Amino acid sequence: MSDNRRSFTRVHTHVGAEISAGSITCTGAIEDLSLSGVSLRSEAQLAHGTPCKVTLVLTGADPALRIELAGKVSRSEAGLVSVAFEETDSDSYAHLRSLILANAESADSIEDEFEGSVGFKRRDADF
Repeated sequence: MSDNRRSFTRVHTHVGAEISAGSITCTGAIEDLSLSGVSLRSEAQLAHGTPCKVTLVLTGADPALRIELAGKVSRSEAGLVSVAFEETDSDSYAHLRSLILANAESADSIEDEFEGSVGFKRRDADF
């Protein structure tokens, strides 16, 4: 059995992202994205546990599609900020799922993860 403790598969995408926390806003390239969170390449330093807003910007549409999520900083180190998602509206959640599915190596395994989830958590996770 794998020692991978991640709840959801992470995908790589070329979507722009922005993290806002109070007066601090950082933009950067997404390192990886999952149904439970995002890691962003950025020089900004945000403290662990800081509440924040994440905006993923899909520029292929006119106007650009914005996926907006709320969460907390789960990791912050030199050059990388990670956020665990906590809430969003139903449209942004549906777009997030579509974005992950479109960038997944295995659509079937991602669909299985979606089936086994409740919001940003696995069904078998402690709530």
